[in-house]
Amino acid sequence: MCNKIRVLAEARGAYRKAFLEQMVLQSDGKIEVGLHFGDKDSDFDVPSLMRQEIKYARSGRITQKTQYTGANLQLIASQDFHFSAERFADQLHRSSSKYQKRSHKMLNLHEYIDYYHILSDAIGQKIIEREITHAIFFDIPHLAIDTLIYDVCVSMDIQVIILTQVFPDQLFSMSRIEDFGKCHLDIENAPEYSLNNSGQLDLWYMEKGWQKKGPRGQFGFVHAISLLTYLGLKSPQSLFNLKYVAQLVTRMSRIVEVLPEWRDPFHKFFDHDYLDYLEYLVGSEDNLVDFSIPYIYVPLHLQPEMTTSALGGIYRDQLLMLEHLHQLLPIGWKILVKENPKQGPFARGSMFFHRLNRLKNVLMVPSDTNTNTLTKNSKIVATVTGTAGWEAIQMGIPAITFGNAWFNSLPGVFQFDPNIEILKVSHEPIDTQRLSLCAGALFQKCHSGNIDKGYFQVSANYEKKQNEKAIGKLLSDLLMGKVPLSFSNEQKTI
Repeated sequence: MCNKIRVLAEARGAYRKAFLEQMVLQSDGKIEVGLHFGDKDSDFDVPSLMRQEIKYARSGRITQKTQYTGANLQLIASQDFHFSAERFADQLHRSSSKYQKRSHKMLNLHEYIDYYHILSDAIGQKIIEREITHAIFFDIPHLAIDTLIYDVCVSMDIQVIILTQVFPDQLFSMSRIEDFGKCHLDIENAPEYSLNNSGQLDLWYMEKGWQKKGPRGQFGFVHAISLLTYLGLKSPQSLFNLKYVAQLVTRMSRIVEVLPEWRDPFHKFFDHDYLDYLEYLVGSEDNLVDFSIPYIYVPLHLQPEMTTSALGGIYRDQLLMLEHLHQLLPIGWKILVKENPKQGPFARGSMFFHRLNRLKNVLMVPSDTNTNTLTKNSKIVATVTGTAGWEAIQMGIPAITFGNAWFNSLPGVFQFDPNIEILKVSHEPIDTQRLSLCAGALFQKCHSGNIDKGYFQVSANYEKKQNEKAIGKLLSDLLMGKVPLSFSNEQKTI
């Protein structure tokens, strides 16, 4: 056996490869990368596994010339097997032909399960062959293949380190996905965190125009070109059915005229699924919002997204969250739901809206209803893991979370359980001084650096080489136990 730390790394992109090189360099020969899942210049190409493409990387294809060995037996025999397999299918569905041009070829649940068994055994074989001792992930696994690698590692007792980024220059670390947000907060020596009680957080990925009444559009030349291009490529014969084309134009015109301009995808492309989805939203645009009644505000997550598919557990089904809340609503209360401004038809088919409409005390608010106003006037904000809960508690509004949110250990946050008392939660005061100290203690658990490309441009302190060295040093220290993880299930929250 090798005495070195031999790392399995799930790391795509040249910038992450640089992190690994720095990790090895700064470990003084104690760490080496034994198995790299990444792009075509790594051992195995992850995108090709998601798409079921025949693409060879440095070590070929992971399922090439392999036979069943039972290397995945611990995973298959675990009590979490059925949940893990379902999660794999859910996450891999984002790469299906319905949603991606470069898609996999699987058509039904049985093929997803077969693929799960084949890949998990092949991954387990490579872990054994390469004598892997540790695994590194540069984000919370949420793209099917990385999640399956993670599940196999956990089942084989491989030591896992996950890094993830929520804010510029600040990273969280953990060894298990379910540990995210679980920590003891030592407020005795914590600095005060400056709370933003206005609720108007500067989130670089959210546009200000989404929160106010904006201009509506009108069907024009660009929309017509989008429609004709789609029909010409997908259904050329329908171009000669003038009645059908006229019906599509009428439907598109209504959508463009009713929804805000930023909700109009037709100026870029036309798609039947988008057409159906936007028509459902149009049906909510005239809903009147009464801020005087007691209500729970639920801003929906974008799907597919890590915050639900990985951190949500069973509540990646956001309607299940609404159904469970609906069962516990006090008399006279409502649930006000706002669709995510980035959402498309994924996970929003006709059955979604039919199921939503069956909840009599749930109201979908118009697209441009201000989320800050919705939060301020609510009794509670409920979310799977969204930043809306963090915004709410800073404004003195309690939050209920259904998944593993990074802020779950803070005062004012209540994790959902079937016996939760809505009225009691709504009357629970939030001590802003204690929240400030707890937030300070929580952010003290962050590591410095940037691992997500989206944060490179918005970071105040980003310098490429310096950042690479910092991340390499952090990985080396975490692997050798020199610095503690941000989150651990072994610790109890205050």
